[in-house]
Amino acid sequence: SLRHVWLLAPLVTGTAASAEDLPDFIGSTMQFGIVRSNAPGCEPTCPEWISAEGAIQASTPALFKRVLKILDGRKLPIIIDSPGGDVNAAMALGRLIRKNKLDIAVGKTHCDGSSSYSSSCIATGEGVITQYVGNLFDHGAICNSACPLMFAGGNRRLVGNQAFLGVHQ
Repeated sequence: SLRHVWLLAPLVTGTAASAEDLPDFIGSTMQFGIVRSNAPGCEPTCPEWISAEGAIQASTPALFKRVLKILDGRKLPIIIDSPGGDVNAAMALGRLIRKNKLDIAVGKTHCDGSSSYSSSCIATGEGVITQYVGNLFDHGAICNSACPLMFAGGNRRLVGNQAFLGVHQ
């Protein structure tokens, strides 16, 4: 499972389309977080990753650029859970991921202190950076519609046996 492949700290959010702008079947706008593994005994070198959860919007590439700027050259894998969204934005994200030689996997992040498994590491507000610790799982994670265009940009790509990658005809 993904939990044993990559495990994730500070969270970054930014301006994006509001939930009212998204069709009901798409869900929330994509948010990014940087999470550190809570695996016992991993300190001081616990793995970290970028959590990317939600629908891809036209503003998502700009938000991802902010994440890359905060990482300042650190190459963390991206764990994505997305129903899809804007095709052009997904292609731009794929190009950014490829340019920065980042790995990507379909999965979900659960942060400590959260009772839910969906977007549990997502803070509110523009430019908020918060420390998060959590774990990964692939059960029910998706990358559908436009998301595979983002996924294709990964240097190395992984879809666990309990995750779904959906490609249009």
